Amino acid sequence: IPFPPFLHGIEPFSLQAPIVGAALGGNRTFAAMTKAKPVNPITGVAPKQSDHLQTAIGTSFGEAWAAWRELTEAVRRTTAITSRGEQISPLDVARNRAASAVISRLALSAVERVFELSGGHGVYDGHLSRVLRDVRSGTQHLGTNPYLSGQMAGSILLNLG
Repeated sequence: IPFPPFLHGIEPFSLQAPIVGAALGGNRTFAAMTKAKPVNPITGVAPKQSDHLQTAIGTSFGEAWAAWRELTEAVRRTTAITSRGEQISPLDVARNRAASAVISRLALSAVERVFELSGGHGVYDGHLSRVLRDVRSGTQHLGTNPYLSGQMAGSILLNLG
């Protein structure tokens, strides 16, 4: 496999754990901010009653949890292989790289959605703004970049006999 060995196993997932954790935390922060906003005096409706916000929060939270489930499953699967003293097969490396691509995309999408919905408040809220920067920068590493991880997975799969 023509990629650095550290990309074969669970090492990239150790970089993704804080990315996914930040995505989950960012979603909780946005939900708390939304719940705390008062009723709009013009519309008579609190933001938390908005179908659009409810759908966006539910979708983002689902993406972040799906990223977490994929991450823990990939680590469990890879740890089971290595703890038996076996080599990680090319197919398992492709699975790990594909999982890494999906995890990064899900986490980034979850955070970007709630950040965009936060409007100007998100820019000035230190926590949500920090989460967005952390997740975006975290997905740029060679082991976590969704484009490169997907490309590596595809390359391996296309070259398997």
